[in-house]
Amino acid sequence: MNWIEKHLKALTWTVVALAYAFLLYKLLVFDDYELLATQWKESTSMRWWWLTVVLLLLPLNWALEAIKWKTLLIHLEKISFIKALKSVLVGITAGFFTPNRLGEYPGRTLLLSNGNRLSATELGFVGTAAQTLCILMAGLPSVAIFFIHFAQPFSFSSSLWIYFLLSVVVFGVGFFILPTVAKRLLSRKTFGIKLTQLLQSLAQLSFKQMFRILFLSLLRYVVFCSQLLAMLHFFGIDIALHKASIAIAANYLFVTLTPSMAFSEVAVRGSFAIVFLGAFSANTVAIASASISLWVVNYCLPMLAGSFLLASSQE
Repeated sequence: MNWIEKHLKALTWTVVALAYAFLLYKLLVFDDYELLATQWKESTSMRWWWLTVVLLLLPLNWALEAIKWKTLLIHLEKISFIKALKSVLVGITAGFFTPNRLGEYPGRTLLLSNGNRLSATELGFVGTAAQTLCILMAGLPSVAIFFIHFAQPFSFSSSLWIYFLLSVVVFGVGFFILPTVAKRLLSRKTFGIKLTQLLQSLAQLSFKQMFRILFLSLLRYVVFCSQLLAMLHFFGIDIALHKASIAIAANYLFVTLTPSMAFSEVAVRGSFAIVFLGAFSANTVAIASASISLWVVNYCLPMLAGSFLLASSQE
C-alpha cells in the first residue's frame, strides 16, 4: 500500500476543504457585487434565454471532457461514461485551488485503481495537449487578425491564411506523432515501471483514437466559446459574430498561455476579456460580468458537484 492509498481519506477531505476555502475566499474578496447585481437586473426577459443556453451547454461541455477522458484511459483502465464523468467533476474540485488547475488530473485519478493513477495523470496531459492545440489553432490567427484590424481595414489576407495553415500543420503533426515517439522510445531504451506503463499506454493509442481525442477537444472548444458568446448576449453585449469569434478566440489563447495562481484566475480572465472584447464594445463592466459569471457556471457549479462526489466516495 503506497502513501496515497494509505492516506486517501485524509487527502480527499483536504481537497474538499481547500476547494471550499478557495471559493469562500473568492466570495469575500470580490468587491463588484453592486455592479454585477445591476447588470443582472438590467437583463430583459428576452436575454434570459441566453442564460438558459449557457446552462444547457454546461453538461455538454463536461460530458465531452468525460468521453475524452474515457478514450484516453481505454488501454489503461476501462471505465464507464458515468465513472468518467464523476472523475472529471472530482478533478475540477481538486484543480479548483491549484495554479492553472494543475491538480485536476491527479484529482481525477482518485476514483481509479491505485496502480493506474500515475500513468492516468500523465495520460491526462495528452488531453490537455489536444485542448491546447485547438486553442492555439484558433487563437494564433485570431490574434494576428485582431491586431492587424487596428492597422488597416479588416480583411483576410493570403499571408494570414498561410500563417493559419502552418500553425495547424506544426501543432497537428506534433500531436499525432506522440504514439510513434512513445513506440520508438520503448524500442530503444529501458525505463522504470511507471514510465514504461505510460509509454505503453500512449503507444497503444491509434491514429483513430488520437483523432477522436482532438475532435472531442474541438467540439468542447466550440461549446465553451459559444457559452461566452451567449453570456455576453445575456449582459447586453451585441457584437458581430465574426468580430466576437476573433476576440473570444484571442481571449482564450491568452488566458490559456498566461500562468496564474488560483486567487488571480478570475482577474486574469476578466482582464483579457476586456482587452479583446472591449475593442468592439465600450461596456467593459458587462464584459467583465459575463466573464466572471461564466467562470461561476463552468467551474464553481461543477466544483460543488465534484466535492459531493468526492466526499461520498469515502463514506
